[in-house]
Amino acid sequence: MFSLVDLSLLVSTLLALAWLRGAAREAAPPVGENALQKLAWQAVMSLRWGEQVMPTVLAFLAASSPQAFVYSACSLGLHSSEAGWLGEDLDVSVLGRWMILLAVTVWRAEKIETLLQRLQRSSSIVQATGVGQCLKSTFSDPFGWLWPGFWGAARRFALVAVSTLGYGSFVRLVLPSVVLDEFLWWALSKCQDLFSRKVCSLPMAFDVIVLPVFDCLHMIPVVVKVFLLGVTDYPMHEAYPLVL
Repeated sequence: MFSLVDLSLLVSTLLALAWLRGAAREAAPPVGENALQKLAWQAVMSLRWGEQVMPTVLAFLAASSPQAFVYSACSLGLHSSEAGWLGEDLDVSVLGRWMILLAVTVWRAEKIETLLQRLQRSSSIVQATGVGQCLKSTFSDPFGWLWPGFWGAARRFALVAVSTLGYGSFVRLVLPSVVLDEFLWWALSKCQDLFSRKVCSLPMAFDVIVLPVFDCLHMIPVVVKVFLLGVTDYPMHEAYPLVL
């Protein structure tokens, strides 16, 4: 049966394809495009420009309280009580469920877009080098030729699979940490750029040490929760997808 999760995956895929097409159009604007077409593409690309912010805002609004969202996002998921960002009994309103679904849809679309970009780069390398030469190089140097493309595509595909096949567990346990991590990365880079352009350049130590350490710190809950999700929760699933 075609579920809401399946619909979300379909929309994510269509968004990713549209963003790729929109990026190509921005690089080489078509001639003779009417105002309605331009407006439609601007609306589609506006979702791409807000892909780091929109999922965080939607998940924050769907949470049972701001404190619950922040606590769940910053905790390590070592206790079952930490999954209470949706309320004690997962009593989420209809509007809240749709906001969560939209947040996951936009977040997943960005992952599918980067997956397709990775596949395009690998395909371009094969076309430029030749299939025979690629196979020969793969056997002679698998780590240098096969591993980068495989790992780049596999880790992006894993994010898509995790947010689809195990949708319910992903939302309950991981979503706040994932969206807040990406939002903080985006906000920090924007603030760094704005400060450097409008005030003064940041010290080298700040760029090389402080910012990377902070990026690692807010990514720790994501790594721990995804690992625990795969080890303790997903093996117990009997059917996919699991919907809230």
